[in-house]
This record gives sequence, structure tokens and C-alpha cells, in this order.
Amino acid sequence: MPRAYQKPAEPDSIRRSTALVRNSHPQITSSGPDRNNPGVFSRFNDLPRELQRDIFEIAYQLSPEYPANWVHISQQIKEWIEPLVYDDCRFFMSRHWRLERYKRTYDSKPKEFYAKNVRRIFIDENLRDNDCIELKLLRICDNLTSLECWARLPLKDLVDILTTKKWSNLKVLCLNIDLIPRDETTFHLALFQHVTHLDIKSQDQQLPSWESLQSLENLTHMRVNMPDKEEFDFDELVARRIVDKVYDIANEARKHFPVNLKYFIILVPFGRLYCVLTRGRSETEVDQWDRLAELGFGKFDQRILLSSCDDWETWQEASPVEVFNLEQAFTLLEYPNLEFPTWPRVHVDVNDTWEAFV
Repeated sequence: MPRAYQKPAEPDSIRRSTALVRNSHPQITSSGPDRNNPGVFSRFNDLPRELQRDIFEIAYQLSPEYPANWVHISQQIKEWIEPLVYDDCRFFMSRHWRLERYKRTYDSKPKEFYAKNVRRIFIDENLRDNDCIELKLLRICDNLTSLECWARLPLKDLVDILTTKKWSNLKVLCLNIDLIPRDETTFHLALFQHVTHLDIKSQDQQLPSWESLQSLENLTHMRVNMPDKEEFDFDELVARRIVDKVYDIANEARKHFPVNLKYFIILVPFGRLYCVLTRGRSETEVDQWDRLAELGFGKFDQRILLSSCDDWETWQEASPVEVFNLEQAFTLLEYPNLEFPTWPRVHVDVNDTWEAFV
């Protein structure tokens, strides 16, 4: 049975370092020092300064949701931890408290601080204001290595940034492609030129022209979320359209693959994969189903893979009983890269998302 992805266990080195924090300085916990103990730093201060810093950085990384617990211990520790707090800025409404914190503290630091320390930015679908904190950071943060932007509204300032900004260190880009001009020059934008891992999705049924994709010499990994606005149905006509759409994406994109591309992954919603793969071969559409099998097993092109998005167990629970058959679902296991469904790149670390394909 397919299993949900499990994060790896903490390395021994991290566990040992965390223990060192607690054993060398038992009064320091995730909630800060025990201020009733006057000798709180008596043993800890005997350690070399770099080791002190390493310990606090590891401790913060194990509990990043509560940065105030660390930055308020002392001015020195604040200087160590604050760059880590702003290294990965994630903006999404489901964690509005974090968004409010960024807004509240933005003016307390010089722009140079953000330009130097912010490396990764995540923006969810709910971007609605040209004067928001997300766009303020995008304008000034020149050292980004990862940008995820799933905004639905093509705000003028956002479009201007995406079409004119050049991030020389940007390696991972996850983008709602509807935000930028979609024509034969789409991938010529400076935004794409240094990217190695690209993930795109579109609400439009028609993906952008692939013609300029071959200009991306640094690109090694790419994922495409298959546009899907079909009614949730399981008849053969819907299955046939899905097969056609997947094959068209693979066939057209392959003509323009960059020279260094290793993997081109087509993400298909799990419900659609179930609809197609559990119905078996259609006697009237033999060629069509053979093409899908070629894609699924890498025979069409070894660089092209089918993969699923969404959690199949969650989908099963939300589906009518009469349309889900557990025995049929096991047919998905015949496709090796479908055994572990991959989730869309939302709230997921880069290492988790791409681990199976690196």
C-alpha cells in the first residue's frame, strides 16, 4: 500500500548537540533561561564562542516556530539567531500570526539586513495587496536561492518584479506561470536563467509555449502540474481526455528540453490517475493506452516521469464508496514512481519534495 512520506529521523549529531545544550546548561529550555537562577551561564560561558553559537543555532533549528524563546535570551544570541529566523520567510494565511510578526518587525531592521539574510521566500495564493510585506521583501532581497510564488492575482507590482528582477543565486523556483506573459519567450526572462529546479502550475487549460525552455542551460529538474478542470467523473471519455493531455504535455515539452535536464515530472491529481489506471486498457483506444504505459514506465523518454499529487488516503476518504476500490488502487503500484505520492510544493521543504529525483 502506498505510504505517506516520512521525514528522516534527526541525525545523531543533532541529538547530541541538543543534549549538550541541556546538560551543559540545564536552565536553558525551549522557553528560555531560568531567570531565577543567578548562575545560569556559569558553565556554558566556559565553552568556545563558536561552539556556543553552533549549539544555539541547532537548538533553534529544532524549534523554529518560537524564535522569541531564543532571541530574547541575550543580545549576542539574538545576533546569532535572527539571521536564521529570516533565512526562510513563509507567508501564508493559515499561519497569520507569523505573517503579522513579519509585518510588525519589518521597519525595525535596515533593508541591508533583509538583503543579506533572506534566502527563501514562500508566498501562498492569497496575495492581494501591492503594499504587502511579501512584495517589500521581493524588491530588496537580491540573494534568494528559493522562491515559491503561488499567488493567483497578477498584481502589477508582483508582475513587474517577476519580469524584471534578476536573482543570480536563485536555484529553486516554484511558480504560478499565469503571473507572467505566456508566449514563445516566456523562459527567456532573467527570472529563470540560473534555476536548476523548476515547478510550474497553471489554472489555464493551456500551458505556456515550451519553445524557449531549451535556453535554460542550468535546469536539471522540472515539474509541471497538469491543468485540470474536468468534472469529478469516472467515465471513459474523461479518462481518454486525461491520457491525451498528459501525452501532449510530454510530447510537446520534449522537443525543447534543455541540454542538462535530467527529470521532467508531470504531476497528475491522484483522483485522475486512479480514474485512468484502474480502468485498464480500452479496446477502442489501444494506441492511446500504450502511450500512457510508455510514459508511466519511462519508455517514451527516460527523463519523463508521471507522478501523483495529493494524498491518496485522504482522497479515498473524501470519495464516494462506489467509485473507490482498494484492490484496483493497487494497480498504481505497477508504476514505480507512483508508489509514494508527492504532494504539491506547498509547505514542503525542498529536500523532501525533490529527494526521490536528485
